[in-house]
Amino acid sequence: MTIREIRESISQEDAHILTPIFTEAFGQPPTDSFLERLNEKRDLSVLIAEEEERIIGFKIGYTRYRGIFFSWLGGVDKSYLRQGVARDLLKEQHQLCLERGYEEIQTETSGTNRSMLILNLQEGFEVYGVHIGQDEVKVELRKFL
Repeated sequence: MTIREIRESISQEDAHILTPIFTEAFGQPPTDSFLERLNEKRDLSVLIAEEEERIIGFKIGYTRYRGIFFSWLGGVDKSYLRQGVARDLLKEQHQLCLERGYEEIQTETSGTNRSMLILNLQEGFEVYGVHIGQDEVKVELRKFL
């Protein structure tokens, strides 16, 4: 597996290659405004995991505040689940953040997404907040680098 990074902005073609995994991970394809939202993010980082030129996962993040990186979205091809792809993407993202001088990484996940909660806790995140909405609970996590 190799991991490559797209920085600052993403082309429509590159965004399109994420669509199948995005749809699997989130139950629907990205909206028409997804590319625009991506490219509005400050210091955008899109990590793409590939196996023999096949896209098997992605992880998207951006600068949230000075010194704080927000790990926003990610997904793994269902045939590669439980094979360490998400962990490898997470570790690569954290290494890049460390090299770029970030002091903290923040993320959030659904309270029902146990695999992401467990992965984040195993990788040193701590829970620092919870949002309770009508349809779901969001757990906020952070990790100091």
